[in-house]
Amino acid sequence: GVFLWLDIENPTEADFKLLSDVFKLHPLALKDSRKFGQRPKIEDYDDFTFLVVFGAVDDPESRAGMAPVEVHCFYSPHWLITVHHGECPVFEELRNQSHRHLQRYEEGLGILYLVVDELVDSFLPQLSELDDEIDQLEDTILIDPQPAALQQAIGIKRQLVQLRKIVHPQRDMFAALLSGRYELPGMTPEHERYFRDVYDHL
Repeated sequence: GVFLWLDIENPTEADFKLLSDVFKLHPLALKDSRKFGQRPKIEDYDDFTFLVVFGAVDDPESRAGMAPVEVHCFYSPHWLITVHHGECPVFEELRNQSHRHLQRYEEGLGILYLVVDELVDSFLPQLSELDDEIDQLEDTILIDPQPAALQQAIGIKRQLVQLRKIVHPQRDMFAALLSGRYELPGMTPEHERYFRDVYDHL
């Protein structure tokens, strides 16, 4: 059969009604998915798994220079539903490359892996930018220490704290999945290798 990936940006009540009426998602899972500002987690339901997974995007408006992207994923062997507020640039890139990538992972868990992998990898450019900032700050402090350098150091620390709050629980979540505490329908040793790769990146 055909595997469906439904991506819902800025969900409305009509979207949640669709998820209830057509996909028969459990009312508790739908109630949970209405709340954003959660921690990364996995919850097993009878016929699907609910995951809260984070990525990161550039956000010049925020004091930290980055913004977390919180994505609620409903996964079953027949479909994946992703729900998030605002644009999710990594998904746009994934869809643009879909012929190359999605054909390789035409079955369900492969698609979920791609979505999760893109979200996790979106932290890497943020960390690279932080690396560069820290290098520049070190040079500045050595050459000409100024009060502005302290402000910059505080800003970098804030970014690192924000990243740690997301990445650590997300790493623990995938560790729990790989240890067998949670089950993804259809998981095989081959799939586990891919999800272990996500864990390693975290």
